[in-house]
Amino acid sequence: MIRQYLAPTGYVVSLQNCINEERIAGIVGWGRTVGAIAAILSAELYAPGKIRRTGAKNPPGHEVYRVGEVHGRMTQRIEELGAMIRTVDTCKVTDNLWGERWSKLCVNGMHNGVSAASGLSGNDMRQDARIRRVIIKLGGEAVRIGQALGYRLEDIAGQDSETLARASEGDRAALDSVESLMLALRNSQQRSEHQRPSMGQDMEKGRRTEIDFINGVIVERGREVGLPAPTHEKLIAAVSTRRAPRPNRSGSYGFAVLSPLSPLLDPPLLKRPILPSTCSRKVSSRPGAGVAPGAGSISRLSFKSLWSTPRTTPAASKLTI
Repeated sequence: MIRQYLAPTGYVVSLQNCINEERIAGIVGWGRTVGAIAAILSAELYAPGKIRRTGAKNPPGHEVYRVGEVHGRMTQRIEELGAMIRTVDTCKVTDNLWGERWSKLCVNGMHNGVSAASGLSGNDMRQDARIRRVIIKLGGEAVRIGQALGYRLEDIAGQDSETLARASEGDRAALDSVESLMLALRNSQQRSEHQRPSMGQDMEKGRRTEIDFINGVIVERGREVGLPAPTHEKLIAAVSTRRAPRPNRSGSYGFAVLSPLSPLLDPPLLKRPILPSTCSRKVSSRPGAGVAPGAGSISRLSFKSLWSTPRTTPAASKLTI
């Protein structure tokens, strides 16, 4: 619909998650397609007409936006676009659009589906050692596929991509390094307790998720280069069988964690001593206390039932959120 309204020098920019440039170029042409990435921009539409930013503005050492031409050359229009976006927040003009794109896909593939499957916020996911290591497995599989595709990967949520991949493969030193940085970022106060990956927000609101266009793309591209992505496949199955939450009698939300999630949470990486979960806590529903206003109270976050659910159990265990 937009093609007929483009000026002769006009172009289309997508800031959406996933990898969209090929679809856009199929409609308007490659010459009118420009790439843009919101690299770890945290925001939430928590009520009609009300947007809340849940991550710090101008974070040190990190450009929030990245823009680039599909051919990798620096052009006047891409410099102008970068300057325009800098009126909102930091922006890097890059000659590595496809590497940036895949790196952001890794970030989304690590976190978004896990939030959708568990109902947890970004900070709470990182708080639990078992979930952290699932996130690392997801990241490592995506990194190896991106490397096989020939992409020059950037940092992955602050992590060196090769270190992340080695951590996912069981390298003890790499795993310690990656987990330490994840916990440091979690405790840095750069992200609000409100922050929830977009797919988790979609699940909470009963919307379609992007699971097929994030984790599904990683699986599909992995097949093209002969690399499996079993953790992503299991996460897709878990999210696909989840149902949107409904308020229970107490007014809180019950998230059903179905049996497909159990094998996801028991990869080989978990076969080392893990300290007991520290996630259980009481949280008020008042603004600023850790949940979106009106979302109900988090009565208790307890993962004991999740970890103990046998793989063959057909019934769903419950997390009351």
